[in-house]
Amino acid sequence: MNRKSHDHDVFAQGFAGCGTADHWNRRTLLKAAGVAGAAWLTPLAERLSLADEQAGGKTRPRSVIMLWLQGGPSQLESFDPHPGSKYG
Repeated sequence: MNRKSHDHDVFAQGFAGCGTADHWNRRTLLKAAGVAGAAWLTPLAERLSLADEQAGGKTRPRSVIMLWLQGGPSQLESFDPHPGSKYG
């Protein structure tokens, strides 16, 4: 394939990118977003840690985050096949 035919093929696709988004799915997008988020937050966490060390680190926490997850048992724990039934 020469350069001229390659350029023609690239522009025939609509843009000079990777073609269509058919190869992207939700899982791939979430993985990429997770890695990008971790990479973005790492320097911030380092700065906060350094600022805490410079301040002496002797301050008391002023607030607490409480996460209450109310709910019933898992469907795996509540599966109860009875003897003599279709699944027993």
